[in-house]
Amino acid sequence: MKEKCQILVVDDEPHMLRATSRLMKSAGYEVIEATTGNDCLRLTREKSPGLILLDVMLPDINGVEVCRRIKADNAFSDSYVILLSSLRTESDSQSEGLEEGADGYIARPIPNRELLARVEAILRMKQREEALRKLSDQVDGVIEEHAKELEETREQFAGIIGKHTAMLDVFDLIRQVATNDVTVLIQGESGTGKELVASAIHHEGNRADKPFVAVNCGGLPAGTLESELFGHVKGAFTGAIRDKKGRFELADGGTIFLDEVGELSAEAQAKLLRVLQERTFERVGGETTIKVDVRIIAATNKDLKQEATAGNFRRDLYYRLCVVPIDLPPLRQRKTDIPLLAENFLKQTVTEAKQADCFLANKALAVMMAYDWPGNVRELQNAIQYALVMCTGKIINLSHLPAAIFSQTEAMPKKRHRKRKLELYSVHRALQETNGNKYKAAQILGVSRSTIYRFLAENDI
Repeated sequence: MKEKCQILVVDDEPHMLRATSRLMKSAGYEVIEATTGNDCLRLTREKSPGLILLDVMLPDINGVEVCRRIKADNAFSDSYVILLSSLRTESDSQSEGLEEGADGYIARPIPNRELLARVEAILRMKQREEALRKLSDQVDGVIEEHAKELEETREQFAGIIGKHTAMLDVFDLIRQVATNDVTVLIQGESGTGKELVASAIHHEGNRADKPFVAVNCGGLPAGTLESELFGHVKGAFTGAIRDKKGRFELADGGTIFLDEVGELSAEAQAKLLRVLQERTFERVGGETTIKVDVRIIAATNKDLKQEATAGNFRRDLYYRLCVVPIDLPPLRQRKTDIPLLAENFLKQTVTEAKQADCFLANKALAVMMAYDWPGNVRELQNAIQYALVMCTGKIINLSHLPAAIFSQTEAMPKKRHRKRKLELYSVHRALQETNGNKYKAAQILGVSRSTIYRFLAENDI
């Protein structure tokens, strides 16, 4: 993609124009430049660039108006537009730009790595759109649905996907706290991506080149948790045959992520409070005081404030941990992100498994949108992996999805009953053996012809 894609950079500030162009060229893209809105329109007409990085404030035509003209002209349909602003407070320009069809909006200054990630994401969208067009004859009806999804603004930050306003607020908060060594408490249900957020805070901050050490406090036996966190000396307990560093020492200079922090024992809570206050501790069985320079990020799926009020968690420790709280919404409260997440998991899984690209049928996606996902994003990822195992073609249909996601639909009994009787492979084989004769295929399968028709319709065949 990089070798073929041409990027038009439009900015009237010479130093910003040079810096952005140089960054894109260093990543392997072909770059053309413009300093006015009229030049942008002319070059877009002449060169048909794949992507336009368009400054909002231009001397002749406002960038939002330039974007409107580009999107209104079918001749420019292959060009994607990302609006750039030097002011984070330009909320009006952002909303106007997105209303005029901009494919993204970036507030500057922005780290080079994130800017490149946004560019690569939008170009992947173009690549996916081209693939969908090639399959149009085979997947009638599916292409249009995916094209609509591709036309919508995508937001991805540090590996976290979401365009819902609640997630955009989380992204902003991550940016704000990343460069400040304040303690952060991430709260959310299981499977909402708390470790991803912790990792993003670390890797976007000043400690990015230092260790990021994750500890699942709820996954360690109570008898070994203290030793895992703070280490132990030889002979401290049966089996301690040598000195061992704990996770805090291993994270020295970097970040330690304490997942399920609400599961800590009272003794471990007391030690953790001391580390937060003084950045010192002793290994289990040891007398030497160890000092560490470490950032602490904690996470919990409990209401830790309520736990503290009930006496199940130290109140003073809660307030030390909850300097900056980040609340992650459950997936059922941001269902508009399901298509984006599903696409991402599809691409990730087929790439890892070296499979051909697969796409979700409209009806399969509709059922997924209706489901409440109690396991949140993790459950969605598992469902996509399951569907890819079940799918033998390029289209994921209803019959490929886990049966659990139908539990909230009224049609569940009928669909499940039909699914038990019919499987895609057997239907395809029966149709092949009868040269497409549905009546004879129904006889082979032992079902009525109407059942065959309903099955084919439900599975977009």
